[in-house]
Amino acid sequence: MSIRLPGLLAALTLLVTTTQAHAWWPFGKDTSYADTRYPIVLVGGIIAFDDIAGVDYFYGIADNLRDYGAQVYESNVSALQSNEYRGEELIVQIENYLAVTGADKVNLIAHSQGAPTSRYVAAVRPDLVASVTSVHGENRRGHRPLAMGAVYQLGPGSTIIASTAIPLAMGIMAASADVRCPASHQ
Repeated sequence: MSIRLPGLLAALTLLVTTTQAHAWWPFGKDTSYADTRYPIVLVGGIIAFDDIAGVDYFYGIADNLRDYGAQVYESNVSALQSNEYRGEELIVQIENYLAVTGADKVNLIAHSQGAPTSRYVAAVRPDLVASVTSVHGENRRGHRPLAMGAVYQLGPGSTIIASTAIPLAMGIMAASADVRCPASHQ
């Protein structure tokens, strides 16, 4: 019994003090948990849709991020088009989001074909993109595959995060020499 009490107290202390626990804390949620410096733009895949039969493409992710303080926009790029075509559409949408928000850049979170589309935008207009996060998208850099996740520096204050899952991208960085960790919270 004496071992259970310290273990229970340690678990309770971790529950109360960790940031993630505060996101769902029953005495009031931390509404700034997902607040980022720049707005977030969600970029869908090859046949992205707003919703089908009431099922949202990003399945509540945008609403959840908004609930915790993020400024989130869902892009609407053409289905079944090249990355360049979709990228040019996305650039126009990003410029509109920036005009509305007054922000300098956006964080792109891309799924499937949205990943190379977002990387196209980051390459053509790096002044608009703070970061690119790829979720289950095709990501290659030269001959080295991305096994778990990597962060690539785009330029001053901008990064590309490529991963099969956002938590992996945020927590695990590839160990190659050309990988740079972002200097600040994007």
